[in-house]
Amino acid sequence: FPLADRRAYFSYFLYEENVLDYGKFSGIVDYVKSESLWHWIMRFAMKELHLSPDTIFWFISFLCLFAFAYFILGALKSWALILLVNPLLIDLALSQFRLALASSLLLLSYMSRRKVLLTATFAICIFIHTATFLFAGIYAGVWAIKKGLVDNDVNWKWVLLTCFLLGLCASTAIGPAAEYILAYVGDRRVSVYAGNAANSWKYISFWIGLLAVCSIQGDRFFRNVVNRYSVAVLSLVSTTLVTGGYTSRVLAVSLPMLIVTLW
Repeated sequence: FPLADRRAYFSYFLYEENVLDYGKFSGIVDYVKSESLWHWIMRFAMKELHLSPDTIFWFISFLCLFAFAYFILGALKSWALILLVNPLLIDLALSQFRLALASSLLLLSYMSRRKVLLTATFAICIFIHTATFLFAGIYAGVWAIKKGLVDNDVNWKWVLLTCFLLGLCASTAIGPAAEYILAYVGDRRVSVYAGNAANSWKYISFWIGLLAVCSIQGDRFFRNVVNRYSVAVLSLVSTTLVTGGYTSRVLAVSLPMLIVTLW
């Protein structure tokens, strides 16, 4: 169903009990895996600010579109924004509100170029959506590649290979390893992810093609942090043909970086 998560959020916040009222929290891990800050924000906005869920959701949608557009305008001409008219972004901004909020805050803090702010935003966003760990991990890997390879003028082919391996590791984390990771921390979604994700060859072949184009760009291309991130993400998506795992949300969050890279 289109925008199914949007309807689920409406139902939860209007008619169901907030997880903060009945959840058992014995430590920080419980607060993280329950994404407790998201529930607190919604309860505060509704009860203290007297905002309707619809108003809150539209604000998050605007914030997501603003952050993505601002990032693209920092690198490309304004007419490149037409590429944001994409089903991936539409679903993210209008339905995947937790992920839209977390990714928008992370992207805006990244554009500030302030490490302290980015670190603080990460610490906040892990309580909004646990996917923050995945994107922060990819970014940390891309940063490590810069320090270990790019800054030392290592041949760009090794940079490409390392970005690919980074994507493969992330692909494994959201694919075959997801069930074990979620079970280890006692996440409620373990039964949802277990053996329930697959990608078709037709779907993946498009992203493999884009990865192939990036793979022949040379040294100057791989000195750019956004390009390295995009190659890691494209490697993640391409390897899910073997590892499995959900990729649409990864692509949606990474859409502005992919647009800048592939323009």
